[in-house]
Amino acid sequence: MRSPFWLMLPLAAAMLHPAAAAPRDIALTPQSAEIGFRAYALALFPVDGVFHRFSGTLTLDPELAACTVTVTVETGSLSMDDRAVEQAVLGPGLLDAAAFPAMTYAGQCAADGKSIAGTLTMHGVTRPLALQVQRDGSKYVAQSALRRADWGIRGQPVLAGPTIRIKVSTTVPVP
Repeated sequence: MRSPFWLMLPLAAAMLHPAAAAPRDIALTPQSAEIGFRAYALALFPVDGVFHRFSGTLTLDPELAACTVTVTVETGSLSMDDRAVEQAVLGPGLLDAAAFPAMTYAGQCAADGKSIAGTLTMHGVTRPLALQVQRDGSKYVAQSALRRADWGIRGQPVLAGPTIRIKVSTTVPVP
C-alpha cells in the first residue's frame, strides 16, 4: 500500500529546512584571547596591563544571534611595562592580588550581537558590567569602562584614575 502524497510533506519540509546547527564552545585561553586594561595616570598618561593566566568559554550560536561567556582571570598574572607600577597595581591599594586572587565575568550577548550584559566579580564585589562588542571578520573585541570605586578599589587615585577600560579580544575559528 502506498502512502498518500500529503504524508510525505513533513519529510520534504524537513529536508528543505535542516535542523539548526548546535552552539559551539570556544575556549578562552591566553593562546586564543587577550584580556587587558588601560588606566590613565594623572588623567593623561595611559597605563596598560595584560593578564597572562585565565580560562573561560564562549558559547556561540552559529547564526551569531546569541552567546554566553564565562571567564576567570588570575589576578596575579598581570604584566605591565613598568615593574614598579605593576607591583603597585597588584598590591593592597588596587587589585590586592594576595587577598583577591581571581576575577570572574559571566554574561550573555544581546540579540543584535553588539553587547554583552553580565556581572564582574572583582575585589570581592559583584556588580553588573556591560561590554560593547565589535566584530571584524572572525575577530571579536569586547570593551567597557568601569569606575574603580564601584568595586571598592579606592587606592592610588593619581596612578590609576577613577575609570579603568577593560578590553577582551579573541578570534573565533571558522568551523
